[in-house]
Amino acid sequence: MEHKGNWSPPVADEGYIFVPSNEGFINKFFKDDGARVSGWQYPQSENSLGSFYGHMVLNDGVLFGSGYGNGEGKRCQNRKCISNIFAIDVESSQSIWMEGMLKVDGSIIGGLVSHENIIYFTVNTNDSSSGVGSHIYAVDATSDYDKKLGDLTNRILWKQPIESKVFSTPIIDGENNILILGLLDGQIMLLDISTDSKKRSISSIDTGFPVVSSVIDVGEGNYCYGNINGQMGCITVSRNSQGIFDIEQWNELQLDGWIWSSAERDDRNLYLVTLSGWVYRLDIDIPSKSIDINWKKELKFDGKPLGGLTLYSWRNRNLLAVPFDNDKVITLDAMTGSIDGEFPLKEGVQSKPLIIDNLMYVLDEKNNFQSFSLGDRSLIKCFNLKDMKVCD
Repeated sequence: MEHKGNWSPPVADEGYIFVPSNEGFINKFFKDDGARVSGWQYPQSENSLGSFYGHMVLNDGVLFGSGYGNGEGKRCQNRKCISNIFAIDVESSQSIWMEGMLKVDGSIIGGLVSHENIIYFTVNTNDSSSGVGSHIYAVDATSDYDKKLGDLTNRILWKQPIESKVFSTPIIDGENNILILGLLDGQIMLLDISTDSKKRSISSIDTGFPVVSSVIDVGEGNYCYGNINGQMGCITVSRNSQGIFDIEQWNELQLDGWIWSSAERDDRNLYLVTLSGWVYRLDIDIPSKSIDINWKKELKFDGKPLGGLTLYSWRNRNLLAVPFDNDKVITLDAMTGSIDGEFPLKEGVQSKPLIIDNLMYVLDEKNNFQSFSLGDRSLIKCFNLKDMKVCD
């Protein structure tokens, strides 16, 4: 976990793309011509947000996300980190919160999740000598600008201490009011997030090895997970008549390499890449509670797969884009696993690519934001986010 910079990919709405930079700022680009929106930047002060790790979330015109650094816009050292949680109006580039961004001691590696006007995330503590490795936060995500002064409340609704550190992003089972989270101590943890709960109940199962990637919702109250021993398993989650969590664990599958990044789901198919370069298409059969390998493909390229894979459609085909950190993005046929092509990036790949409107958008390690044609794989646009100008 060397503190190198961005793993967070760009996100897009109907007309714009929002791009986090190594410099700790977010910039906005037009989708139609790829030009930067002049004057739009967050934050607008000299102090940056630090480094972006977890994915950002775009919800009803508000961009939620987090960065962390030393509190002065620089990367944190000696485990003295401050996380900055933001909620930005995408039109004005202003925070929707009166206090601006929320600052919390510690570091956020995973992303955040939004549910019913609350955002949830996990912050790793700077000092875990007290036995607390991290805290789960629930934060009021609503805008302050339509509220009267008396309606303003504490931004942090509650926080729950847990012993383990966390690198993954939580997910929410909204029907059962459960937060589900993978932990570095190997647990899959279930936390009650009912608004009327005074003491939040916790249940867990032990997978035996650290869980770094996020748990995946595969439908009908079923969730799958992977750990760094390459074990893939699933659980069925429910509440009994007393409101206590019921967890049924089913069908463990052994894969090659660490399961490090999140998977992509398409109906009953689950696609993932391990840290050693194996790409899998898994078949999830919920009625029979089984997981089977449909195909697997070993990719032998320079570097390691970074940030997971992107599932997309092109010319009536389903394809997978797999970024390798040293120099390229590989594309595969999602049905067969055969290699379709590659997009070379001489400065390396920084994060998972964003693919929309027949273009692939990707950040390289020199802070260049680039777009490529899916048709002939040619470079369309390149903008350097450090120098704030078109690439040389």
